[in-house]
Amino acid sequence: MGLHKRRRLITCIQNKKGVFVKQPLLVAEVLESHLKEIWTKEQEGTMDDQLAGIKHIPQTSQANVNQQQNELLIQPFSMEELRKAVFEQPKERTTGEFGAEFYQVNWNVI
Repeated sequence: MGLHKRRRLITCIQNKKGVFVKQPLLVAEVLESHLKEIWTKEQEGTMDDQLAGIKHIPQTSQANVNQQQNELLIQPFSMEELRKAVFEQPKERTTGEFGAEFYQVNWNVI
């Protein structure tokens, strides 16, 4: 006897105005807007401001990252890299308001 995975769909979502929308295109727009907001949110202040709360940052005489490694690290990530990272997470892992399962189940919207 074969087991079929039940597909979960978002059929209703609350927008920023507090209104619940049910039309598939509007649900997708609300979700896309939310994801763009949380994934592109800029940090306030400078890096020094963000690091001010860290009591000790060890100083080394050598750079921890060489130029070639740095160039690899600052390259934009691809959708495939993002997909791989999302699907490697345990489903119950929480990222912000939603668990990883939310992003896995709704990957086709992303």
